[in-house]
Amino acid sequence: MNLKHDKENVIKVGLGLFCKKGYSSLGIDEICKTTGMTKGAFYHSFKSKEQFLIETVMLYGANNVKRIQNELNSNVEITALERLQNFYTKMFEAQPKNQFIGCFINNIMSELGAVNPIIGKLSSIEFDKFIDAIEPTVKAAQAEGSLKMILILDLSQSYYMQHSMVS
Repeated sequence: MNLKHDKENVIKVGLGLFCKKGYSSLGIDEICKTTGMTKGAFYHSFKSKEQFLIETVMLYGANNVKRIQNELNSNVEITALERLQNFYTKMFEAQPKNQFIGCFINNIMSELGAVNPIIGKLSSIEFDKFIDAIEPTVKAAQAEGSLKMILILDLSQSYYMQHSMVS
């Protein structure tokens, strides 16, 4: 498939670039060079680098939620806690292979959330979708008695304290 004509593939390549370089260190020239797009084609598809980031965050979020739900809802022979542990283990193990550390959404929120209200709000919405995707498995682990409620409350309070500073 030719990247020049497949917007979704261009966005996926852009995701890798944003993950490795962040928003501020990534220029349109590098995006175009890596994807094979001309600047004209880029600006025909995306009105700005910010719009490119917005579409990247949205596609990443949609794909991430599906992946999380598939991961956590498969292998129901093991406990919910084991499914959570497996999910996070795979996530952390993939980071060095992908030459990226951290969470794309959190990194974008940290870099731009306070200075760009649109990106801050979008990042917040996508992070909430992540929380919603893992919540059923967390609740199942609580119901099994393998995850203490106090830990969940502590994590939730920490998240919301950090989250409210950006929103």
